[in-house]
Amino acid sequence: MSKAELLNWFLFALAALAALAVYLAYRKSYEVIQPPRKPVGAFSPDQYKLAFETVEFSTADGIRLKGWFIPAPGGESGRTIILCHGRGSNRGELLRDTHFLAEQGFNLLYFDFRASGDSKGAVSSVGYLETRDFDAAYEFLKNNRAHAAESVAVYGVSMGGSVAIYAAGKYPELQCVLAENTFISYS
Repeated sequence: MSKAELLNWFLFALAALAALAVYLAYRKSYEVIQPPRKPVGAFSPDQYKLAFETVEFSTADGIRLKGWFIPAPGGESGRTIILCHGRGSNRGELLRDTHFLAEQGFNLLYFDFRASGDSKGAVSSVGYLETRDFDAAYEFLKNNRAHAAESVAVYGVSMGGSVAIYAAGKYPELQCVLAENTFISYS
């Protein structure tokens, strides 16, 4: 084999490796922006004997989101916590760990971020677009449950925690923000 043929084979192998690297990077990024959906049905307010209303609202960019409004036992109070789940999760899984907050006299507003649970949308941005989802949830609460929006807090886990931190900066009227296991950078 001549030197020219060897060089051509080397360049071909290098191009094939580069193509494979691009494919693998694309495949990994696809998994990040389109996580597999988990159905919400595994956990519901019924399991915890909580009264609730299924709610729906749309984001500024037209994504239809679904959630639950759970009034405090004994009647709706002026204190509400908006709860934000993590990436690859849904409102039902967050309910499993936070349902007890209703017993403390709080209304609870759970919702599925875009591309999660029962909400529409096909792309998750790991927090950036999900800030629009929080904006829509907060607007829904203020417009449809004005009495319940007198004192509002937000609790978020992981990606939901990053959205909660965003909310704290945008909405200074929020009374409390709790961000659990929130990442400090995308890398």
